[in-house]
Amino acid sequence: MYQRKLVIVLSVFLALVVVQTLATLWSFHTLNQHNERSRAAQQMLTHIVHFRADAKRLQVWLADFIITEKRDFSLRDELFQRMSFQLQQIDRLNETVFASSPFQSDPDFSARVNQKSLFLRENMTALEQALQSRQINQLHSDAERWQTLVTLVDKFQGSDIASIVYDLTQLHTDKSIQADQDAAAMSRFLLISLVSVSVISLALFISMSLYLTRQLSQSLGQLSLGAERIKQADFSQPIPETGSREFAHLAKAFNQMSESLKESMLQQKRLQNVTEEKSARTNRSTSACGQSTL
Repeated sequence: MYQRKLVIVLSVFLALVVVQTLATLWSFHTLNQHNERSRAAQQMLTHIVHFRADAKRLQVWLADFIITEKRDFSLRDELFQRMSFQLQQIDRLNETVFASSPFQSDPDFSARVNQKSLFLRENMTALEQALQSRQINQLHSDAERWQTLVTLVDKFQGSDIASIVYDLTQLHTDKSIQADQDAAAMSRFLLISLVSVSVISLALFISMSLYLTRQLSQSLGQLSLGAERIKQADFSQPIPETGSREFAHLAKAFNQMSESLKESMLQQKRLQNVTEEKSARTNRSTSACGQSTL
């Protein structure tokens, strides 16, 4: 019984260790996911800002093109390539981090980002085609040129591109804040869980150790008292055969040994008495024979 209790206690401790390890691994995995969401949202926000900055640089290029009539299109092509790259990076992060995310709000966020990113790409492609065609050369009046300059990127073909970029910026800012809050909440949960499990494990360890130690001390104390009584040849009080099964068996075996020792001592005493009686009779016979001879 004592052995069974010890096995149960060790099994409980092992189960607590396994649960604590699994909970810690899950918490760290979830915390890493939240941190990854936060980093991805911040990176996407950076790409959006760069996209907007390149769009403004495109406006500057068009202003210079209209005013000075320069025909250097390398900067224009470079800006379009960079803007396309920014959108590709946004789509990549959106697909790898948020599209298949296990968190409930992320798929909806991914769909909204994908919709706005697709809209920006379509408008950017239309702008690129317009600027690469001869349409820009067909604008002869200053009013047409300045109207094209003012509406470029911010409003194109009836679409408010600036508003879309602003919505994307706000969307990613909110997502970054939400991911940081989720990571902070998970960190608090991880800390509370580790402290709680540690306190429970420590309390269980102390209580079970005291319980098992008390049982062990009580049983060993009874055996020690029994051995002391046997040492003094006191066989009047057997050791109580109580407690766990192991100690009850040990006490029973101890009592049987004590009973056997008692019987041996009684038999030895009887033999000693018989021997003394025989010796006394022999001595009396010898004395009697000596007196007859005299």
